[in-house]
Amino acid sequence: MVAVDSLGAGSNQIIGFAVLIDGAVSPDYLTKYSALNELCFIGDVVVSSAYSGQGIATKLLECCIEKSKEKRATVVLIERHEENLASAGMMRKAGFKVVETFYDPTKRSAGSRKTSILECRVG
Repeated sequence: MVAVDSLGAGSNQIIGFAVLIDGAVSPDYLTKYSALNELCFIGDVVVSSAYSGQGIATKLLECCIEKSKEKRATVVLIERHEENLASAGMMRKAGFKVVETFYDPTKRSAGSRKTSILECRVG
């Protein structure tokens, strides 16, 4: 999914994107939460700092959820650092709920060093 800002004069600028991954090629550790053939995984959401706070990331998540429905997924998973309040807010607004938080020192080197897995049920 890509968010584009029209700059006029026929020019467009990418201001954000989200990576939606089919369950079949998602990380194996997600099988703890759902069968891979029943899920989609949002690998990343990025929005230009010039556009932060405008709800663009939430809209990108909502687009990923809609695309997941088209793919007949029953659940969409996403992860974040436990302490990332900006991510927590956008994920909550898009309908995600925390299913697990765990100590994850190989991925997280700062703060609580915990990862939160969130899900949104679809379909």
